[in-house]
Amino acid sequence: MGGRGSCYLNFYDISKSTSGDIDLFDILESAEEDKDTEKEYNGKTEKLKQKNIHIKESTDKIPEEIFLPNVYKIDSLTRKYTDTTKILGKNEKELAIRSGKMPSNYAAAFFHDGTKFDNLQIVFNKDLTFSNKDIIEKRSEILINKGEWIKCDKEEYVNQTVTHEFGHYVQKVLMQKDLNTKQGRIRYDKYIDELSKATNIKERQLIVKKYSEEYATKFFKSIQRIHRKHFGKENINNLSEYGKTNNREAFAELFTNLNCSKEPSTLGKATEIFLAKKMSVKNPRIKKEFDKNKK
Repeated sequence: MGGRGSCYLNFYDISKSTSGDIDLFDILESAEEDKDTEKEYNGKTEKLKQKNIHIKESTDKIPEEIFLPNVYKIDSLTRKYTDTTKILGKNEKELAIRSGKMPSNYAAAFFHDGTKFDNLQIVFNKDLTFSNKDIIEKRSEILINKGEWIKCDKEEYVNQTVTHEFGHYVQKVLMQKDLNTKQGRIRYDKYIDELSKATNIKERQLIVKKYSEEYATKFFKSIQRIHRKHFGKENINNLSEYGKTNNREAFAELFTNLNCSKEPSTLGKATEIFLAKKMSVKNPRIKKEFDKNKK
């Protein structure tokens, strides 16, 4: 699981807020009630559906000036990171793009059931209905300038959060691919055993986060090693304050920097080298840079 706190929401009229303190697992349980949208989003809806990424009708009330760039970004990311949709087809699963009731400081979050490659969802806060593109861009700029969020180009402000959440999904894909290794299977079996002993949902949530964080730490250490090899000792200031909260968020923030900046940081570049080693990446920019420099 992963969510990104935000100040996107327009609470000039606080009575309009639909969110509050809720059990986030309710999001997973309500998935079956959400049908596919009939909106075409300039032809992207059906293309994404063919990749087993389903845009749900709960997103229909989100202003199109906010949501349409996000749809374009998801489509772009699936074309760049082809394993993200291949693995959906292989497992006969879908990634749902939804809107739902969440704590008011979340703009969007990525959810999964924690065990099987199932119940995959990127969920936008229902309260974004009361927001607009101008609010998002202004608040994003403030948070980036303060260092709370990772660097990103201005034209990407409106879809940087969905890129961050897609980064959490990419981590999940890498975790699933690791089940093909002996150590990955041992790690997974131990995790399932711990889950089976959980006596309540809070214990289950902690076990899921621990398992995901262990992988995120493994991935982040690999990115650091790549950085030292190609760029020298990394500058931790290249990571946002949000990315410093834990390695799951660090991974998602670096993924955002890489995919929402024409000139990502060296940590962002190291992330692409790492991803190109672990999964299919179409036309990685950083590899081209190294190939050019070798000539």
